[in-house]
Amino acid sequence: AAEGGGQAEQKVRLKSRFSKGENKSIPRTVAFMPFGGGVSMCPGRNMAMNEIKLLQILILTAYDVDIDAPPKLDLSRAGFGILSPMGNCHVRFTKL
Repeated sequence: AAEGGGQAEQKVRLKSRFSKGENKSIPRTVAFMPFGGGVSMCPGRNMAMNEIKLLQILILTAYDVDIDAPPKLDLSRAGFGILSPMGNCHVRFTKL
């Protein structure tokens, strides 16, 4: 009988975990975390990053990359790192 009560209590807790605005225990500081965080970090994240870097090297050595027209930059976030373009950035790839 004690187990049945525990299971019902567990179901109530799981339902409250997905309700809006009630659970403040999960921090929502990052919108996009491709490799997870904390104890749930992806074990293959280092290999994935190396493969991404290798793909960039292959593209940059096989193609000549040109920007058609330099885009206007969003200066509202100046000082926070790389400036984002305000619109689309058209890039031309020419096989070497």
